[in-house]
Amino acid sequence: MEVYSFDGIYKYKGRKNDFEGVIRIDLEGLFNGEIFDFGSIKHERDIKGHIIENRRNIYISFIERSLRSDDVSIFSHLEKSRRRNKVEGDYEGYWKSFKKELEFREDYDFFMEQYENGGSKDSGRISLKLVRY
Repeated sequence: MEVYSFDGIYKYKGRKNDFEGVIRIDLEGLFNGEIFDFGSIKHERDIKGHIIENRRNIYISFIERSLRSDDVSIFSHLEKSRRRNKVEGDYEGYWKSFKKELEFREDYDFFMEQYENGGSKDSGRISLKLVRY
C-alpha cells in the first residue's frame, strides 16, 4: 500500500478554492482517504476512488462524501500524461456536484458510467506526492 499526500485547487462559481488531504492506494489501484476542503461549508470529507493507468495517461477518479450527514456528494475525474511511470505529479480535470449521496463502485467502468452524466461541472487540479510505500 502506498500513501500520498495531495493538495489542489478547484473552481466554483468563478472562485478558486483550495483543498488538501491523504490517500492510501492498494495494489489494485483502489484508494480511500480524507480531504479537507477549505472552500466547503463542511470541510472534512471521506474519499474513495481509483487510479487507472494506460499507455499514455494516468487517471484519478474519486467520490467525496461528508463525514457528517450531507445530501451533496462530489465526483472528480483528473488525468496526467504518463511520464516516468509515477503516480506522483500534477493532474487536471473536472469535478461535479450531485444533490444525492453517491456510491463507490470497485468496477471502474460501471463507476465512471454512473457519474459521467449529470451534475454541475467545473475544472480542478490536484498534485499527489508520495509519503511512504
